[in-house]
Amino acid sequence: MTSIVDSAQQDEGVNINDAISIVNADGFNIREHGCIKCFPLIAELLILYEEHYPDYLFRVFLINMPRIAETVVTFIQPFLSEKTKSVIKIYGYNKEEWSPELLKLISANQLYTQFGGTKKSINENISLTRITLQPKSPSSN
Repeated sequence: MTSIVDSAQQDEGVNINDAISIVNADGFNIREHGCIKCFPLIAELLILYEEHYPDYLFRVFLINMPRIAETVVTFIQPFLSEKTKSVIKIYGYNKEEWSPELLKLISANQLYTQFGGTKKSINENISLTRITLQPKSPSSN
């Protein structure tokens, strides 16, 4: 996974204390990503997150989610607090559905083209990606 923080915002002294994560599940393979051996690791990561960073995520977008991946998410949800569940948004393959939702929170120049923005990616074929950005301020809409 790739983690990106806008360094210009940090240089300007902008305090970034929330995260927006985009998980692109295009290419999800149940054998590799949803196997029984994976669940203890996923559960452990979720428990660590819930114990140490419960309010860090502002929004999590799960995009290009095949039905089987949605099933895996359903199995994981009992490990999550209500607060964490409330920030997770699940979308299928319809880019016209999820791209406008991303652009409501992330400026187009900060969002990679494969997600509907204008920022050029080093690798347009990034499959599982985590992007951490400052949400748009109400005045920048």
